[in-house]
Amino acid sequence: DSDRGLRVHMVSMEYGAQNSSFAGVAEDALTVRSAFLDAGSDALRAVARQAVQRADDVARLLWIFARNTAFAVSGNADEADTEGIQAAFYQQVDHRFRGWLRELGPDSRRDDVLADWSVVLRTTATGLAKDLLSAQGPDVWAGRWDGTYRITGAVAVERLRRGLRDCLGTDPRSTTSENGESK
Repeated sequence: DSDRGLRVHMVSMEYGAQNSSFAGVAEDALTVRSAFLDAGSDALRAVARQAVQRADDVARLLWIFARNTAFAVSGNADEADTEGIQAAFYQQVDHRFRGWLRELGPDSRRDDVLADWSVVLRTTATGLAKDLLSAQGPDVWAGRWDGTYRITGAVAVERLRRGLRDCLGTDPRSTTSENGESK
């Protein structure tokens, strides 16, 4: 039965010094529909891999956004909490991904399920970006010169928006076309 849910449990060991001891054990479990594990379900697994790749690409865009924001405030991109924004992103999408993956089955339409997942990624990323910008002082809007470009909060937002469009496609909820005209 392709609708039967199967729980897949994974365990990984972290080895200590010189691989002579264990420093830790990490474990996790995912529930997938049984069809996901069928030998002939390569296309289904490819959709899941594509969804993970999109999440990783968005996490990278947030890393860049955090660096641009830090540069706009202080002139030093290295002050950015890049790990923090990426960790917050993965933490927020983890539960949603598990539910999305649990529903993925042979009856799923590739474009539709990836579009749904892209909405989750875009919404999460833009929310985190908004929170990061809101936590900055007014210097973020004045920005700093980086060679021939002035990096400001608005520039960081626009670069993130373009990166999300390139990575995830256009936002289906957008009320403007690519040239800025109302739809």
